[in-house]
Amino acid sequence: MEKNHGIRLAKLDARSTELLNNVGNAGMLPTLDANGFYSIDNSSTKQTFFSGEVREADNANSKVLDGALALNWTVFDGLTMFATKDRLEALEAIGHTELRQQMESTVYNVLTSYFSAVQLQKGVAVQREGLRTSRERLVISEAGERIGSASGLALVQARLDLSADSSVLLDLMQQQELSITRLNTLLGQAPDTPIDVQKEIPQASSLDLTEIQKNARAGNTSLQQARYEQLLADASVRELKGVLFPRVDVFGNYGYTRSTSAVGFLQSNTAMAGLAFA
Repeated sequence: MEKNHGIRLAKLDARSTELLNNVGNAGMLPTLDANGFYSIDNSSTKQTFFSGEVREADNANSKVLDGALALNWTVFDGLTMFATKDRLEALEAIGHTELRQQMESTVYNVLTSYFSAVQLQKGVAVQREGLRTSRERLVISEAGERIGSASGLALVQARLDLSADSSVLLDLMQQQELSITRLNTLLGQAPDTPIDVQKEIPQASSLDLTEIQKNARAGNTSLQQARYEQLLADASVRELKGVLFPRVDVFGNYGYTRSTSAVGFLQSNTAMAGLAFA
């Protein structure tokens, strides 16, 4: 549960759906945009007026400060924002369901790999005993062939049986190593980490079919995900229907401008303006 990479990724995906499920992403909150700039100009200026007056300045500075705020709030969009919030909630529920499915699948695979390793361990032990018996048969056949009490055919058959039993033992040992490697991978450990398994598989407890069916209908993650996907589809349809209704937005704007100049008609100029309408 802690080290399996599939579960860790599923947890991150579920956390992402949690973070995305908020009223801001649903479009229920206002938006506020801000922009501004500040400029400085330095130049030499000479101005001649019709009256004959001449204004001349070297390194004359002119500065401009401008800023603006814009507020936009959608107060009605055909209930689309509520449908979007329902869709985000359904996506969050699906994310948690997929996490649970990943955990259940991992636990199932761990148990399957573990019990497979137990069975293969028993199989290897049984096959080793069979191989020991085949070696004894070969020794007896060789002795019988030397003293003339056994035919050469029996000796050949004993050698074939020994070879076959050896091949089966090697195959079982390979399968055992693969099951341990897969179990280590599921546990997030190095593939060559040694694992000791029990010698016997515990006996299954008695199962009540009625209780199993009841629990399956109530807690089966596949059924839960199907229900949430249906809710997701319904919310998406309501989102699309929202464009058929009128939309009401509230706007607000505020602007501030201040400019200063060393020469010119105005030494400084400050302006503030605000506007709000729906």
